[in-house]
Amino acid sequence: MYKTNIDRLDSSIGGLNNGELITIGGRPGTGKTTTAINIMNNISKQVDNKILYFALDISNFFKTKINSDKIEILENINSINDIKTKCEEVSTNGLSLVVVDYIQLVNAEDKTSLIKTLKQLALELSVPILVITELGVNSEFSIDVFNNSDKIISISKDDDDIEC
Repeated sequence: MYKTNIDRLDSSIGGLNNGELITIGGRPGTGKTTTAINIMNNISKQVDNKILYFALDISNFFKTKINSDKIEILENINSINDIKTKCEEVSTNGLSLVVVDYIQLVNAEDKTSLIKTLKQLALELSVPILVITELGVNSEFSIDVFNNSDKIISISKDDDDIEC
């Protein structure tokens, strides 16, 4: 189990456990990517192995916030098959965490099978997988798609709250 070192989050979900699929969702601009980067930076201090960050829509601003050489930023991998292949390759040398930011940009047949595939991958590799998603009126993802997630974290900027 890895502590996120975000007190409210750790007290609510008890950290990130191997084999879990954890979803962070919220509206645009609510701090989902910032939260994920903070979690990666914090976990990188607890582990010796790689953290894979599939950054499908990342700005240079966010890249400067990543402060560990254990975090590998992967910007040009956007299909579920390529994500799975990369995770399996890295896991042979040690993998601690996988982060997909953000799930809407991953190419897959359908979104429900995408989430199931990521959950299965988390179990097979025995690592936590953290996915970032935009939730909202125009989002192709509804909360029902994430029924296979072990933990769902909702971030709201309006009331500066994290719900689990």
